[in-house]
Amino acid sequence: MRKEIAGAVIATASFIAAGAYAQKIMVANPQLKIIEPAPEKTSFSAELSAYPVQPTSRTRSTPEIFERTRPTFPIDSEIANARLQIIQFYKDNGFDISLTSDETNSMLPQNWSKRTPEPLTGDYRMPYSVDSPFYQRIPKDWKKLEFPVKGYFQSSNISTLGAAGDGSDGFGIGLVIGRAKDPVRKLQQRYMEKDPKISLEKDQANGRLLGLECPVLQRDGSFTTTRIPDAENFRLVGNQVAGVVAYGVPRNAFDRAVIWIDDATKKAATTWRSFEQCNDPAMGTQAGNWTGDYIVSEQLPSLGDRGGVNAANMADLPRLIRAGELTNPNQPIRHVVSGPSRASGQKLWKAAIYPGRNWDNTIDGFNGGLLPYGMLLQLDPNVDLQKMYREKKLSLPAYRLLEAMQNYGWMCDDSGVRDMDFKGHFSNRELEPYKGSWAVAEEVMSVVKNAKLYIVAPLVKRG
Repeated sequence: MRKEIAGAVIATASFIAAGAYAQKIMVANPQLKIIEPAPEKTSFSAELSAYPVQPTSRTRSTPEIFERTRPTFPIDSEIANARLQIIQFYKDNGFDISLTSDETNSMLPQNWSKRTPEPLTGDYRMPYSVDSPFYQRIPKDWKKLEFPVKGYFQSSNISTLGAAGDGSDGFGIGLVIGRAKDPVRKLQQRYMEKDPKISLEKDQANGRLLGLECPVLQRDGSFTTTRIPDAENFRLVGNQVAGVVAYGVPRNAFDRAVIWIDDATKKAATTWRSFEQCNDPAMGTQAGNWTGDYIVSEQLPSLGDRGGVNAANMADLPRLIRAGELTNPNQPIRHVVSGPSRASGQKLWKAAIYPGRNWDNTIDGFNGGLLPYGMLLQLDPNVDLQKMYREKKLSLPAYRLLEAMQNYGWMCDDSGVRDMDFKGHFSNRELEPYKGSWAVAEEVMSVVKNAKLYIVAPLVKRG
């Protein structure tokens, strides 16, 4: 869903802004707690429904699936041969990556545990079921295939979100948590004409949206509701609700994706291209309500394998890097990390693998790569990250991110402007002592581009 030209312009500007942090001195590496070795097997609950073997993974041949996902332009022999290997690997594990979301929706698990790794309240760190595929640590002997092309990933970014001037690139995903006493607002679909014009009042803390042209609403009047902090108390960035930091709308990014959680109902909604409304009775808009070009909602706790405003149609919240996760010396990241891959470099594939179910509607223009939407990649577990950390070859944030790639993996969910991006919900201020998010991303890629990567078979329960 990302628009690449707009994204490239903003990313370039963000890179220049972030350059101011390049001269900062890296902080000393604190001592880390050693985590448990990889588990021998998955630990799904008894309540979780089994995911069936997809019938066409047995009836369609590898060449047939290759043809169904072939681009409209020529691809070189290395990519073609790698595609055949990947198709066969997924077939051997019961998946046909050429299936559309309409064909796989009926196969999605319908039952799961309502237990969550952390309480379903507060800042909603881990609000999905313990059975979520994004919370499963990759077992030691799970089915894997070595990624068939060396040096495939060369560029990266960690998306951040924060107040103007803090070095954040604005591509982080917003999160707004409404509490029981907050007013119930509408999230309404926007009629996709021109974007509303926005001007920011410079002298008000954190930049309220003022002088906003009212967005035009979709004519069918469709909407969902959620509790949103009152406009007088709500700030788009650096927002504190009930003592919990919750960054709001990404003001400077094209996607402007926001997750809205209603703490009273435990309902989560996500809007893409989010714009605040103003009072205009003739247009049916009301200050305090919001619009989105695309709106999805779900009841927590779910598996996260549906919903979300990314091209793969997966929930964004369980995969976000949250504030403090990269810089916590006492606890590793406990979920999949993820983000888009580069459209212009033809890294993506018109194919999907669970928990991904869909692809970009513009994929035909860049369907030349090896990454189905939803592919899970694991950094080689034999890379000794702890040794690199002890020898100060890695900062704490780079270590934590690479560690997450070894334990839970990186997942492709959309198209973007770099080879391997990571979606975040935190300010670049957190990474200032480590030379900023761009420097940390470069550290990560210096390891990834020289290490083995493994394609991981979907972490599902089988009957």
